Amino acid sequence: MKIMSLGRLLGHSSILMVARFAGAGLAFVGNVAVARYMGTETLGTFALCMAAASILAVILPLGRQATATLFISEYLTHKRQGQINEYIRCGHTIVWRMVALAASAVILSGLLFWDSLSGQVLLAAGFALATAPALAFISFNGGVLTGARRQFSAWLPESLIKPGFVLVAVLASVLLM
Repeated sequence: MKIMSLGRLLGHSSILMVARFAGAGLAFVGNVAVARYMGTETLGTFALCMAAASILAVILPLGRQATATLFISEYLTHKRQGQINEYIRCGHTIVWRMVALAASAVILSGLLFWDSLSGQVLLAAGFALATAPALAFISFNGGVLTGARRQFSAWLPESLIKPGFVLVAVLASVLLM
């Protein structure tokens, strides 16, 4: 096993800490943009939407994001590259199939309850459904990278890209409104 030098460990830790702060800053800017340009009621809807997207992102991979670390590290130990590739392909396929199932459920619910749902609820459901796959893939691929002993590559997208993705989606929504 390769031992990381103290300087390299501190360097990686510092970069991840800065990425966490930057990600938190991006999330803050997104919340301020929603509150400023869309109002506090929309900010509440946005918070519910992000909670729903986060829950969906945990459900979509059907637990593969949690088991990826175990399986990938085991496959690497026994030099089974084919099984690694199959695990990743299968994980991505599961996410896409679950997205299709979730989209069908949202569309069916929207059609059945069209009269009782507000446009804001439908927009929030659509936004959560559009955001959840990206969050699920970041989580799943992070588990794969952690299993491959590439924790830095796993945590950087989680810390910076995920909040950046959400900020871009929020700003696009603000501009479209």
